[in-house]
Amino acid sequence: MKNFLFVIILIALAIPSYAQINDKAFISGSMGAKVGGGAADPTLRNSGTSVVLSTSFGVPLFDRFMFYSRFTYQLKSGYTANENIAETGGLQTINRLTEVNGTFSQLIFNGGLQYNIYLAEDLTMGVNGGLTYALVNHKASLPNGTVLQKLDNEGIFGGFTGVSLEKTFEDSNVSLFGELQYNYAKKDVVYFRDKFSGANFTVGGRFYLN
Repeated sequence: MKNFLFVIILIALAIPSYAQINDKAFISGSMGAKVGGGAADPTLRNSGTSVVLSTSFGVPLFDRFMFYSRFTYQLKSGYTANENIAETGGLQTINRLTEVNGTFSQLIFNGGLQYNIYLAEDLTMGVNGGLTYALVNHKASLPNGTVLQKLDNEGIFGGFTGVSLEKTFEDSNVSLFGELQYNYAKKDVVYFRDKFSGANFTVGGRFYLN
C-alpha cells in the first residue's frame, strides 16, 4: 500500500498541471457490475446476476483535493454455492460441504477524499478513499427451503478505495468516466462473507456545476 501511494505521488509530481473543469463541484451517475466472485469463485456453481448502480458527488476543498461521496446499490440474486456447514452427529461436529442458495442486496454509502492527477488537458485520473457504511439484505437457504441466515437492513462498517479515469470535453460541463472501487466490510457474517466485500466497476457521466 505504501509503495502504491509513493508511485502515485511521483506520477503527480512528474505531470504538469492543466487547467481543468475538475476543480468544480460535480454530480454523477453510473452503472456496472461487481468484479470477481461469481464464476471466478470456485465454490460457486451458478453466478446469478450482479448489478451495480451508483451516484456520486464531489466538492472541491483545495488544489487537486475534493470531498468525495458515493451511493451505490448492488444486487446479486439466484446464485448457488457450496459451503462448509457444521453438523452435529453423536459426539462429533462435522463440517460438511453443502449446497446453499443465496440472494443479497446492499446499499453502500462512501465518504472520503479524492485526489485528481491531470494526465492531459482532457484526461484526469482520480484516486479516492475513505469510510464505508452498508445496509445489507441477505438470505441463505438449503435446497429444501430451510433458511440458514436472513439479514434485514443489517448495518456494516468498513472502508473503500478506488481509482477513476475521466474524459472531459472542450467547452462542456459534462464528462465521461470509468471507476473501479473496492469496498471492505469489517463485520463477518456466517455465509458468503466475500459477497459483502469486493470490487465493482462502473461507467457513466459527470456534470460539473458552474
